[in-house]
Parts: sequence; C-alpha cells; structure tokens
Amino acid sequence: MDHLPHPINASQEPLIVPYFDKYKYDKGSFPDYPARCGFDKSNFQWGDFSSVPREDHDAFFQAWLYFGLVYDFFGADDEDFIDRDAKRITTSKLPQMATKWQQSLPKFSRKDRLAEYERVQRSLREAADAVSFLDSAEWRAKGKSNLSEEVAYSIVVLGLTLEEIKIYHNSLGGGMSNADLIATQVGNWPITELVRKRLAAGGWCRSESTRMQTYFMATGQFYCASMELSGLHVDHSACTDLRCSAEDVDESTYVTAHSESCPDSASCKHTGLLPSDVESIIVAGNYPLIAVSLAGDGSRVEMKAVPFHKSLRYTAISHVWADGMGNPHNPTLPACQIERLYRLVNSLQEETRPQWSSVKTFFKRSSKIKPVYFWNDTLAIPHRKDLRKKAIKLMYQVYKNASDVLVLDRSMLHFSTVERPLEEICFRVAASAWMRRAWTLQEGALAKSLYVQFRDRAVNVVDASESLTMKILQSDPTNIVLEESCSAVRYIMASGASKDDGQLVNALTGIRARSTSHEEDKEICFAVMLGMNMDEILNAEGPARTAIIYGKLPYIPEGSFWHGHPSMALPGLKWAPKNLFDSAGGIPETGFKLTEQGLAITTAGILFRAKTHYLDKWGPHLRDPTTGKWYNFRWAELESFDGSRVKSSHEWTVLAVILRKASMLNPNRRAVVIRLDQYVSNPAMSELQQIITSNDVLAGEFMGRATFEELDVATTANIVEITEKNKIGFDEARASVRAGETRIEKFEESIRRIVIEEEGDDSWYVFDGIMRDERQKWIVQ
Repeated sequence: MDHLPHPINASQEPLIVPYFDKYKYDKGSFPDYPARCGFDKSNFQWGDFSSVPREDHDAFFQAWLYFGLVYDFFGADDEDFIDRDAKRITTSKLPQMATKWQQSLPKFSRKDRLAEYERVQRSLREAADAVSFLDSAEWRAKGKSNLSEEVAYSIVVLGLTLEEIKIYHNSLGGGMSNADLIATQVGNWPITELVRKRLAAGGWCRSESTRMQTYFMATGQFYCASMELSGLHVDHSACTDLRCSAEDVDESTYVTAHSESCPDSASCKHTGLLPSDVESIIVAGNYPLIAVSLAGDGSRVEMKAVPFHKSLRYTAISHVWADGMGNPHNPTLPACQIERLYRLVNSLQEETRPQWSSVKTFFKRSSKIKPVYFWNDTLAIPHRKDLRKKAIKLMYQVYKNASDVLVLDRSMLHFSTVERPLEEICFRVAASAWMRRAWTLQEGALAKSLYVQFRDRAVNVVDASESLTMKILQSDPTNIVLEESCSAVRYIMASGASKDDGQLVNALTGIRARSTSHEEDKEICFAVMLGMNMDEILNAEGPARTAIIYGKLPYIPEGSFWHGHPSMALPGLKWAPKNLFDSAGGIPETGFKLTEQGLAITTAGILFRAKTHYLDKWGPHLRDPTTGKWYNFRWAELESFDGSRVKSSHEWTVLAVILRKASMLNPNRRAVVIRLDQYVSNPAMSELQQIITSNDVLAGEFMGRATFEELDVATTANIVEITEKNKIGFDEARASVRAGETRIEKFEESIRRIVIEEEGDDSWYVFDGIMRDERQKWIVQ
C-alpha cells in the first residue's frame, strides 16, 4: 500500500500484495461483473460464494472488488495499479487519481453529485459486505473462503481510501449536507484477519484490536502493529479478546518501583506527606497539593501538603499503576521517584510558564524560587476508607483545576520523539497502556492542557494534533492514516465534561473499551468524568450504584435502550443494561429523558391486544386493519424467555411493540415490548382506538426485547394457508383461500371474528393492532 506512511524503524515489513492475472476487469457495470464471468452471485449476500471455484478466489475477487472499484470510482485502467515487474499491486498513482476525480465533480449539479455518491456507495457497500464474509476466520475454517489475507486487506484499504476521498472533497466545497454525506457512507469495512495477526506478531494484546476500533480503522491498526514496542515485553497470555489484564494490579504482591536513575534502591527510603496535614485538608472539603522544593545545597528535595488555592499553578500526574508508581500499602513513594517527579514537573512548568513582562519582574521572581506544585494520587489520596471516599469525590476538581496534566507511561518514556513524524507520536499515545485504563481516560479528558512525557521531552498532544491537522489539510486525501492519527486525541478531549451532547456517548464508549483492576471502578471513573455529585454514588454498591448513575445522566443514549445485553431487575430500569457500558451504539446527539414516570421515548410502534395465554409463544402475528399490513414479532431471548412475566391475571393483555426509528427501513427491526396493564377489559378494536385517542402518551412496563418485521404478500398468504389447515372445519374460510389471493382479506375478517368470539385452539394467534408513526410518545417503566 504505497500511498500510506510507515513507522520509522518499523518492527514488520511493509505489506506486498501479489497481483493475480487470471481475470481482468472488463470496464463494465460493477454489480454485474460476476454474471459476465459466468458466476451466479444471487447468494453472495448470504456469504455463499460456492459458484466461484475456490482456486479462483484471489484472482476473481481481486479483479472484481479491487480493480472493479478502481474503475467504478476513477474510470482508471488496471495497469495504473499493477507493478508488472514485481507482479504486485501498487497504489503510487492513487493520489493523482483522487485529484483528477475531485476536479471532475464541480461540473456536476448538486443533484448529480449526490447521484454519483450514491452510485459509488452501492458498489462500496457490495464490496464491503463481500470482503467481510470472505475475510472472516470462520468462513476460511469452514472452507467457504479461499481469499488470501493480503488481497482482503488491500480491498479494505482501497474502500476506506475511496470513502475518505468523498469526505475530503465535500469539506472543500462539495456542497453536500452532512445528512446526505452520512447517508452515502458504508462504514462496515472489517478490521481484517491480517491486521489482527500482525498485532499479535508485534507483541500486542489480543484486546487491542477491539479497543482501537473506537478510533482506528484497519489502516490505523496496521500502522500500530508495525511500530516497535521499545523493548517492553508484557505477558498477555491471560488476556481475552475484550479485556487486557496485563496491567491489572494485585495489591497483595504489588511492589512500588524505584526510578531507573536511582543510584541505590536498597538505601532509598520511602517518603510521603504528613498524614495529619492531608487529613485536615480533605476534612475541610479541599484537596492537598504536593509542594516540592530543593533543600539546602540542592542535592535533595523536600515536600509538604498545602491546600489547593486558585492562585496556585500545579500539574496533575496521570500514570498507570502497573508501571510501579502506585502503593497499595501506604501513601508513600521512594525518594528517587519524588525527585524524578520534581524534575519532570519543574521542566514542564518552566517550559510553559508565561514570559516575564520586564527584566525587573524576572529578577524579582528569580530572587525567591518558589516550590513546584503537583498532585499525585499515590501521595495525596489517603488509604483510610472515609477519607479516600472524600478524596475521590474531589478528583473532578483536581484535574479540571490543574494547569497541566502530565502523562507518565513507560512505553512512551522509553521512546524519543527525535526525527519522528507527528503521526507516529500520536499513534504512540493512542496505543499506550495509559489509553487502555479507565482512570487515566477521565484524567486526560478533564485536562486543560494534556502533556505526554517522552524520553526527550513532554509533548502537548492537543498542539500535536492541531499541527497534524494542518499537515492533513496540506496533503492529499488518500493518506487516511494521517487522519486516523488525530482521532484518538480528539476522542480524549471530546470525552471531557462539557455541554456537548456527544460527550456522554464518547465517555460511555471510551470507558467500555478500557480496563481497571477493579471492574466496579469504571462507574466511578465515568461519574467523575461527567462531573456528577459523588456522595450518593460512593455510598452505594452494585445495582444500586448503577441505578443512581442512570438517574443522574442528562439523557439516556439511544444505544443504552436499544441493546441486546442482560438488563437491570430494578423497577423502572428493566430496560437498562445491567452493565452501564453495554450499549448498541447510537448517534451521540440523540437520546431519551428518564423521568419519575419512566423513560420517555418518541418513536414508532404498534399497539395490540392478545389472548394472555398465547404470549409465551414465539410471538403473535399482528394485523393493522387500517392499512391491511401484517407483522410478526419474536421474543429476542426466546430460549430463556419466561412467558409468565408477560402474562397477567386477565384474559386479555394489551402490549405495544416499540420500534427503533433508526431501523425503520431494515427488514428485521429491533424492538422493545411493553405491557399496558391499565387496559384489559375489552378485546374490541374500538377500545384500542379509544386508548390512543384519549392518551397522548402510552405508558407500560418493560417486558422484553423482540425482532419485528413486516410480512410480504407471499408470507401473509402462507400464514393464511397454514391457518386454513388448522381451522379446517370452517368451510367458508377454506373456500375463500382456494378462491385466490384476492379473497385473503375476506378470509382474514372471518378468522378475526372467530379468534375474538371463540376460545379457539392454541395454534392460532393473530391479533389486530394499530400502527403508530414516529411521533407517538411512550413511557417505558
């Protein structure tokens, strides 16, 4: 992939993608290429590629999904992307192709530009769907795919690059609205097995690929996999695909480390602040700063605790305990570590201190050297439980009030920035152990100025990101790795406490992808990041603490309602994930309000009555008489579904299937089912209509999750046929079905009358309902 940068002193060689010449793209329509090659692609959408000989997978799919996209997007010839001598793929001409394409688009009207974007999108989506199947380890293991990992990765890189070219063109005045542009994005390109294997070969944790998906695509992860790890080898054998446990701390065996420059660790004593000073400051509702100054001849440092005051400029230290700078036994550190912290903080503050306005001011200040102030959790948080809670409550203020936050992570402390490009520096930050931990995310997110200490200097990551942004604007859009290198830094800053609606979702997803030695600490980190009042939270545990945090959220993100994870058991929160950080994702700016009555939602849904004893089945068929449309829903957790929780003591139960607006165009919509206990007396359709007419808001108790689909004519006819067999005694009904599809409506009406008027047999459960559009208001309890 010649158009993308590679790290300095990379640990792995650049990828070479071989060229296969058995098939050649014929410059025809992209979606019809398989048919022109004699292959039936009707089952490709299900991952069935059996019509293509296994030995031809590399050659055919490279011709179609790689060279076909090149031609579809640029109208370029295969030869521009082939190094014939080396028999490999080359992307060296991709930047000039992108420039040429951008220059051609202004000739189009806005309508034609959108049409062009949509046409390209269809091709990209088809390619992304196909390569997602072809590259999966499962498909290869089952013999369903014989596509090489190199070819699969090259297709993904091309697809990602083409999408970035579209975005870049629009930012330069393409004239597309954000909604139109988002609608033409594919967004489901896989990370690829090749990237995962290269990460493993480079010594990375198995969970890194999952975590880095928060801000990196396959290309960004590939870049990280190629970076040298500075000789730091960590045992990841106990880690899983979802969690890195290598930095977890076992307090019973934890040993505080001495600094690498410590001359004699055996004689280097631990030192700390006076406990009485720290206690009096915290009890007074303040937090202690550590004032460190040179003593006597300057060969050693002295320190003391002083209460925070807004006139004091201080640096908050952010570090990973696994690096050895913690102490679970006493609030002390070796003297060598105190001296090291003094040197690092003093150097940072000297570099960032405002320039003196006059020589007189400079000499006046120089005549009396003031202490260096910083905050460090190991020294400033007492171990006594009551004091520790009070100190944690103040951590939001600690990091918000700090002039600077200085990150100390051994992977970056071993790495020099000399002659390193900015993108590699940012990737180093993103891939560090510091970025994997929940506590450190909230510390960085709250910072006014965030610095990361490397071997040779402290780097202001926001300044670095802004400089990199300027570099991006001056480069061509095909270098998608440059854009990715900024994304982690932007993500950190977007997760900090602010009035930005997107900050809540950023914080949720950011914490979810990170680890703590104690899993329950994640909720505390999250609450601190959002600036919540910590009194109730720290005094509660388990589900009670989770419920308190839900109640303090400014809104409930959509993904925390439309999820598929185990739910809370507490009344009013049965819709909520038991794990606060389990979410189905969602648009950051959208969410629901949690009120005293329940969760307020405005979206589409269908209200219906059902015979209570049918509700532990797969789920009834529903029919909306006003439109003639048929629907079906099925309980999502059928195997473990307890039908008794839906049932009531009443013969009839009123339910509503609430639908996710974002999924309205999907054939299988994610849905939530609620029970409306206040309406159980009358099974007639007129009563349902009265419920809707007299209530702007429909409220009910959460019952479970379901999938919901609209049935087509053929499926509806099949249901009628099955029902006809079950109701064989009703001659009129049988005659209606035999008369053809045009008589189905008459049959439905007769069966509906039977269902309502007769006790019926348990094999029949079709009920009338009323579909409500996206303006309907619901309360989920």
